[in-house]
Amino acid sequence: MPAANAVSGACPNKHSTSPHHSWQPHQRTEVERINMRTRIVSALILIALIALPLWRGGFLFAGLVFLVTLLGIWELLRMVLKAHYQHLLVPAAAALFAFIAGAAQGDLVVVALGLSLLVLGGLILQLALDETHDKIREWSILVAATLYLGWPGMLLVLLRNRADGLWWVVLIVIATTFTDSGAYLAGRMFGRHLFSPRYSPKKTWEGVAGGIVSCIAAMLLYGTRVLELEWWLTIFIGVGLSLAAVYGDLAESMLKRRAGVKDSSHLIPGHGGVLDRVDSLIFVTTVAFFIAHWLG
Repeated sequence: MPAANAVSGACPNKHSTSPHHSWQPHQRTEVERINMRTRIVSALILIALIALPLWRGGFLFAGLVFLVTLLGIWELLRMVLKAHYQHLLVPAAAALFAFIAGAAQGDLVVVALGLSLLVLGGLILQLALDETHDKIREWSILVAATLYLGWPGMLLVLLRNRADGLWWVVLIVIATTFTDSGAYLAGRMFGRHLFSPRYSPKKTWEGVAGGIVSCIAAMLLYGTRVLELEWWLTIFIGVGLSLAAVYGDLAESMLKRRAGVKDSSHLIPGHGGVLDRVDSLIFVTTVAFFIAHWLG
């Protein structure tokens, strides 16, 4: 992207007195307008790309999950290790493929193969590397990154394969969207008390409460009408999924802060990286999978 501050969002030099480096109110408004247009266009493109695989399910949906998850693993390895991480993508991709393929086929042996490839294959890879590599650190990050993203990805495919799986995946999207939107609006309007200043200085308790209320409202409507759940159960689900979304976002914020980056990558214009878009979904998917399983 162009290096101009007004487009990239880079902070101006605070010691400069040149008018070319000062941010006027109208300039900020124009930057916000451009950023919003970019975000909307990117979001519409993403929805178009996801809609058909989500609707059809099966291996088409599994393929989409594999691709998105592999991109997220690449971002995380790159974000944490900075350099010399590319070789780790081989065992990560092999394990992830086994996770997703096993879930799509309902074959736990293939899933077990993927776990073995990840843990043991990752160690074998380290044996082949020279001593310039921090082998324990690389192996630990490989396993953590692949499980952090690959395991929820596998659960998402298993969930979609249910007879009512489409509607559970839609529920995940609705819960995440309403939590994020409700938290943003409530935080902007009423936010006073910081929720987690160490990892998310803009997140407030009022925003979190607004996100929970918004999610509960959406679950009451969607859960009772589409999934035909009891109203009291949808409230429980709304609280659980909303909290999962909050802590999913916080977890990724912690990883980015420890890695010293603002966004996981710049793959998605106006949105950052894949991880920045699926951080809440990782936790929400996991919680929703077990709720759906326990409900039968």
